[in-house]
Amino acid sequence: MPTLLLFSGSGMAFGGWLAGAIYDYAGFSAIAFAIGIFFNLVHLALIGVLVWRQRLRTILRPAYAAR
Repeated sequence: MPTLLLFSGSGMAFGGWLAGAIYDYAGFSAIAFAIGIFFNLVHLALIGVLVWRQRLRTILRPAYAAR
């Protein structure tokens, strides 16, 4: 659990810093929002794949146990 909290807190801190750096570079926040949305969609797809694999493994478990 502490490792999860460490990485989630570090990710939130880095995300805020990166948004500020992009804003400072570009001069407006639209690019920072677009990049944030893009990364959120990538993370959502990654979590979706992991959940799908877990459900598939749970469904197929009885078939593996019979061997």
